[in-house]
Amino acid sequence: MAEKIEKDGVFDMSTNSCGWLKYIFGKRISIPRRVMWAGVFIFGNYFAFFHIWRIGNRYYEYPHSIKDRAKIEGHSFPVITVCLNSMHSRKKLMNLHPELGIQPRGNEIKDNCSLWDFYGHNHDGLTHDLSLFDHIHLDNFYNETYSAFLMISCKYKKDDCTKWWKRTLTLYGNCQVLDLAAMPNRASISPDGFRSLQMVLAYNQSDWTYGWNSFMDGFSIFYNPEGETVLDPMRSITVNSRIVPIMFLQQHRNIKLGEPYTECTRNRSLQYFKPYSKYNCNYECLIKEVYKRCKCRVPYFPKTTEYQVCMYHEHTRCVAHILKEFMYSDCHCPVPCSELFYKKTVYYTEMHQNFRNKTAEMLKRFPDIALASVRISLPENYEMQHQEQADYEISQLFSDVGGAMSLILGISLVSFLELCELLWASSRMGWSYRKKIATKSRRSFQRVGPAMFDLAKSVKGTVGILTHLDSSTDSKESIIDKKVIVYTPSTDRWNKKATSGRSS
Repeated sequence: MAEKIEKDGVFDMSTNSCGWLKYIFGKRISIPRRVMWAGVFIFGNYFAFFHIWRIGNRYYEYPHSIKDRAKIEGHSFPVITVCLNSMHSRKKLMNLHPELGIQPRGNEIKDNCSLWDFYGHNHDGLTHDLSLFDHIHLDNFYNETYSAFLMISCKYKKDDCTKWWKRTLTLYGNCQVLDLAAMPNRASISPDGFRSLQMVLAYNQSDWTYGWNSFMDGFSIFYNPEGETVLDPMRSITVNSRIVPIMFLQQHRNIKLGEPYTECTRNRSLQYFKPYSKYNCNYECLIKEVYKRCKCRVPYFPKTTEYQVCMYHEHTRCVAHILKEFMYSDCHCPVPCSELFYKKTVYYTEMHQNFRNKTAEMLKRFPDIALASVRISLPENYEMQHQEQADYEISQLFSDVGGAMSLILGISLVSFLELCELLWASSRMGWSYRKKIATKSRRSFQRVGPAMFDLAKSVKGTVGILTHLDSSTDSKESIIDKKVIVYTPSTDRWNKKATSGRSS
């Protein structure tokens, strides 16, 4: 092939081209046949690249779908937190902090609004000089004035759980959290069997005051996945003396692919909470905003030595307004790539008449006491997983590209590489040949000289020009046999030939 290129100066597509391309670029091909195959080539390229463009757009849309499956392992009963909607005891406030202006029951309309505004409300009765209450230390304020309630009955499966609650301070005041790990009967916390929690709670209606839930009666019962301590009203139910909710929970888990299909995080850590969750992240964002704007901390936030406890007026004027008006959408908190959550189904009923009869005598002696009952069940012993799956992966993209190229053009990966090699070889050989011709022309021009070159072109016949003169022995007048370049004006070509004797 190299010899043919050096001789002709062209790459013979008839013998060296890839497949049917020789019918377009080869020699001795009839014009109709060349036009027909050129049309096939143009149409095939249009068809192939149009479909490649379409499937490329589809791939970069990153389509995905959800596949559901049930997994037996990994299901667990949620963390149950019981909070009384009255965050402070009216009697304790009257005894410990009379300066707040809390009145006895029946005269609530004359209450000073300082406590209500402490939780983000604005009233005309707001005490303007809130520094009068700054002597109230908020840590002691929450610990000494919280409203107590009584756990009359608690059953988890068949075991008594009345003693396995621990008090914790939250955004909604002092609450009780069920600690299943502390139960002595380890079979109770086994995931096998029907898991149900039944509670009967008693609270004093005459001891009611304000809180984040204003005058809402009864309890708020929160359910969280293990590890989440943030109490969200969207994951709670309300329980009071008038209704008995029966809540069925089902454990679910979202498993996401991550970038570029969906935005999620795998190993993100938080400063105040472990493990990571969207709720914990949003709450931490709220905490940092309070620290940034108010320059103090509140007792129901995670403890830190960086800031001092807020004073009463700081909580009322700054913290409460942030908690009421904070926009969680301003926080960058992507969902975790594996997110556990519970779906709830709630039914409502009334207390059984037998239970009412048993408690009637007690309620007569304590008319201010109200009873509330609830049942929380996790009947299914499996976890529903919703796993994202890519609908169009890179392997399918390669397969479709190959199909689009092969359907009309008949191009495969092997033929494509062969074509690339062919183009590279032809361009390389052609460039080498042009470089060789240019080098020969430059050398001939240097040997003949510009003056003799012009003289040869001016002669009308066939003229021989001496190409080699030995300055030491030869002269222009005595010329012997030499190789000359012959210029023929009729053909306008230069040829080499040997001549003998003297040229004239």
